[in-house]
Amino acid sequence: MLYLSLFAHAATMMEEYYLPLPEDQWRTSFNTISPGTSMTMESISTLVIWGDGAILHYDHWEDSYELEIARPVQQSTEIWGDGNDGNGKPPGYASDPVGFSKGAVIVLWNQVSLPRDVSILYDGRDRIASTRPLSVSRAGWATIPGSRVAGAVNVSAIRDYGLRFVCPLGENVTTASGLFTYTGLLVMAQESATEVQIDLDGAGAGEAIEIVLNRGESYLADGGILLGATVEASQPVQAHLITGKRDCYCYMTRSYTLYPEDQWTDGYTCPISTTGKSYVFVYNPNAHPLTIHTTSIAGTGSFQVDALSVSSWEMPIRSGARFQSDGNDPFQALIAVNAQLYAAHMWEWGASLVPDAALTAEAIIGWAPGSYDLTENDNPVLVAPTAATRVYADFNGDGQGPLVDPKGGRYDAGYDLNAYQCQMIYEPDNDQTGMRLYTMNNVLFAAAWGNHSEGFRKDTTYPYELEIGYIILPASQLSLQKECVTKEDLGMPGVSVGDILEYRVTVFNNGLRNLEAIGVRDVPHPSLIYQANSTRINGNSIGDDAAGTTLFPLDESGYLIPSLDRNKTAVFSYMVKVGASGTLDNTVSVPDYGLESEYVLEVPETEGEAPLEGEAGAYGIALDACAIIPNPAGLNQSVTLSGLEGRCHGAAEDELLKVAVGFRDASGTWAGGEPVVVYSGIPGTAWQSWAATAVLKAPEAAGNYAVWVRNTPSVDTAGAIQDFKNADPLSANGIRDDSWDSALTVEDATVEGESGEGEFPSEGELLVYGITAESCAFQPSPVNPGLPVALNGLGGHYHSGAVGETIKVTVGLRNASGAWTGGNPVVVWSGKPGLAWQAWSGSATLTAPALPGDYVAWVRNTATTSDKEAIEDFKHAVPASADETRNDRFETALQVALSYGVTLTACTYAPNPAAPGQGVVLNGLGGRYHGGAVGETIKLTAGFRDASGAWAGGEPVVIKSGTPGVSWQSWSGNAVLAAPLAAGSYGVWVRNTATTNDADAIQDFKTATPAVSDEERNAMWNTAVLVRAADEGEAPEGEGEYLEGEDAGGEPEEGAPEEGEDEQPPPACCGCVSTCDKESGTPREPGHWLGDLLLLGAALLVLCILQYRYSLLSQRYSNNCNCLGASSSRSLSSCRESTCKMGVFSNIVTLKICRIL
Repeated sequence: MLYLSLFAHAATMMEEYYLPLPEDQWRTSFNTISPGTSMTMESISTLVIWGDGAILHYDHWEDSYELEIARPVQQSTEIWGDGNDGNGKPPGYASDPVGFSKGAVIVLWNQVSLPRDVSILYDGRDRIASTRPLSVSRAGWATIPGSRVAGAVNVSAIRDYGLRFVCPLGENVTTASGLFTYTGLLVMAQESATEVQIDLDGAGAGEAIEIVLNRGESYLADGGILLGATVEASQPVQAHLITGKRDCYCYMTRSYTLYPEDQWTDGYTCPISTTGKSYVFVYNPNAHPLTIHTTSIAGTGSFQVDALSVSSWEMPIRSGARFQSDGNDPFQALIAVNAQLYAAHMWEWGASLVPDAALTAEAIIGWAPGSYDLTENDNPVLVAPTAATRVYADFNGDGQGPLVDPKGGRYDAGYDLNAYQCQMIYEPDNDQTGMRLYTMNNVLFAAAWGNHSEGFRKDTTYPYELEIGYIILPASQLSLQKECVTKEDLGMPGVSVGDILEYRVTVFNNGLRNLEAIGVRDVPHPSLIYQANSTRINGNSIGDDAAGTTLFPLDESGYLIPSLDRNKTAVFSYMVKVGASGTLDNTVSVPDYGLESEYVLEVPETEGEAPLEGEAGAYGIALDACAIIPNPAGLNQSVTLSGLEGRCHGAAEDELLKVAVGFRDASGTWAGGEPVVVYSGIPGTAWQSWAATAVLKAPEAAGNYAVWVRNTPSVDTAGAIQDFKNADPLSANGIRDDSWDSALTVEDATVEGESGEGEFPSEGELLVYGITAESCAFQPSPVNPGLPVALNGLGGHYHSGAVGETIKVTVGLRNASGAWTGGNPVVVWSGKPGLAWQAWSGSATLTAPALPGDYVAWVRNTATTSDKEAIEDFKHAVPASADETRNDRFETALQVALSYGVTLTACTYAPNPAAPGQGVVLNGLGGRYHGGAVGETIKLTAGFRDASGAWAGGEPVVIKSGTPGVSWQSWSGNAVLAAPLAAGSYGVWVRNTATTNDADAIQDFKTATPAVSDEERNAMWNTAVLVRAADEGEAPEGEGEYLEGEDAGGEPEEGAPEEGEDEQPPPACCGCVSTCDKESGTPREPGHWLGDLLLLGAALLVLCILQYRYSLLSQRYSNNCNCLGASSSRSLSSCRESTCKMGVFSNIVTLKICRIL
């Protein structure tokens, strides 16, 4: 689910994977098939990257998973692709690249000894997230007997997990070679507390296996799987099959990826053919017989599959094949490669076939060696096109081959193939890893890699044979994203009922081929009221659906995009009015491609309707005067807004308000030229005047632009500027937005750069180009990752390499190595300075990089007339130094750091002191807190810690959950905690955890050991809780005990120090409670001693009687002991429901008995 704020987009990953087949379970399965399998596994995982600029986060399972994979905090988690070797680099790479290129292949290979020790390895259960699409596969075998008992599978992204699976094979599927006499099943969960039910015999009479899996956990059903066996889960899971011949020392195994029932389709293509008889097994899940039509180089044909049954079909030699059901009924199809009688244990492997919708015109091969030691090549790539075409092979995927294709690309070999002809492709160096295959005429193909029998050697004892293979998954063809912006804000803070929003749906063709007939369906929440005639595609109006149930043209049957060329985008936009508060979800889908994007909007409840202008709780803004100089102006020329005057008011008396001014086009969209804040103050709820002068850059496109002002509450300067940019007001409503009547005219005539005084510096004349960076101020710094940061007061000098040449000055952030790390650079100046030094100036708002660290603002001089080219030039450059020719930098670094905050400013305890395990009530807890990002959920957890800062026992409690944003907010709460079991002094601490899960927050509190109350993630109350054992000088009977029915939040118990008091008795007191005045803590007068002695004697008499009746009373009052904290085996809540019905006096006596025991 894509969950976005209207004001800040959280850093999210496009895809996420969990590596299946944990080595211990994999080895168990292999050993069941072929006993004697060794306890050491070779484990290989392969990642193929399908988009430029990819960044990967690799989360090892051994030390538990990250709470948020997009914001890793554990030392073991590796970040690849950010150019920083310090936080990890992928195996096989000399250094960490700055964004992976499309087609990059990462191979992770570890030997895993079983049982597992604590070492961190690349192995099963690890978690991977990526900013670009991936293709992931797994392969493995035991060192004994080696790769002849092995398996390889494709790995699904979590978005492709499912809730129900049906096994298309099983131990009751009979074959001449006994292919499936062992059939095992592995299931892995993506979320904790996933309930899984495995019915081994499907509709049979056997009982199902019921298990609960946590995140990344896997379960192995070690055999016994029959045809039609089912897997049903409460949350999405992935599943794989391992098959083989039981107790067969001839080494026969095959592995398959299972796909969820709702992903089955009516057509599949197989690219695999061998001389050793390969069979496609088709499972019919329908309640009626199914006719399957086949197409291959041998022609067309068909075969029948009975209801709820499986049938096999032999692949022709040197041919691929297509399988299509009659009537478009769904089915499953798998292949058993090299399954001939008496030789089914040689060159054998298996795979699930590729649905027709996943065929491609481009494929990149992952890990694909010809043999274990690369001395032979018995594992080629196999490809079969769906029509006659030439298939081009770039052996290393580097575009450096000796041949040139029709579009100028370089390749190594070409193969002219007929429809469904199977071609084996061998790379000369015996390693097909990284090979790229493609066609030039949009003909689709299927591809695979695996062990092949055609060129087999007679020496069947060759130890380095890899008897494995897998289908090559194609590139992702489409991406889908849904976003939302506020078009008209009626004055309440944030999103509120009555606001007008614009949804934007982006469909991007990131494949190699052009696509046709793309159906898009969008169903808004019923409380989002569609605004008539507002739907557009790429800016062109789409007529409303007058014949439909609603006017909205994208719901019901949806909208058909006739065609979408590769690398092109279709952008839909439409407007809605917020009709109600609450959680308003909105999902768009492209059903034919299995794509969905959900946008969840949180609308807070409000008291009544949005207030009108001038009413309490409303905002107001007016622009009363403005002079635009010059007018007209040139592109990107400095424009002075002189004599700006206006009025504004807030919604509350103490609310901070900022007014920003900038240019908008006719649609109300920000037109470029950085907005400027012209007022910052607390105007109250009555109109207040403001006046200012501002200098802005004119937009970069010719046209007429209006001067607008916008009123933004409770933000800093950068936030007000960003709010101005994000808003697209439909009208100058005088609430949040107003505009000036006269427009700025921007003419398409180049404005020369501002002239400096003389040539600066003189030595610059020797340079071809020149650029200096002389002034810059960050606001804010430090800044949270992914949030806006303003670069104000930018300035310096520059010159060109030729008279009349246009120069763009671009500013952006780079890391210590000079590499751009994210946050789009901005062109801040454009001019024709000539050969002499000229001054430049400007300002920019950038997005802070996603990873914490120190970053420097650089400027780059690019000779171009295109802002886009200048920005791309900045991104790709990695300057070694600030050479003042093309590159210079500012000296002060921007610190990017996750910043959290929590304080504890109020707390009362009862009782204090407390007995071990006794319930302690914490009343009136309060303080302030904030998160690290807008929209981030923060949990505050309270608990006890000892002097070292370690959790001391007694389950912590989550006392606050909210989304405070990045500014301080107040919090309050109460809690009941069990006192630690060991006597001592303990502090009450509160911890700030970024999570949506209470259990994760509690575990985070337990794991942390804060050295100090840093008020960032940890805060401690300044008075300790004393825990006293029975023999440590107790308070009088009944005093200080937490008894059922007492008011936990009232005054402190008698004898317990109040908050802030010294908890030790004054020196003048002897320490015996009976000899001290309890209010003053001073010695009593001598006249009081006689009564004290009488009381002491009576107490001794009672104790003697109690000791005499010990054996009779101990059993009777054992439950009461538990309730009063003498036993830690029962919680406070269960005690309140127990048999503790005695009065206060009997409770006190029972406590004494417990302490005597």
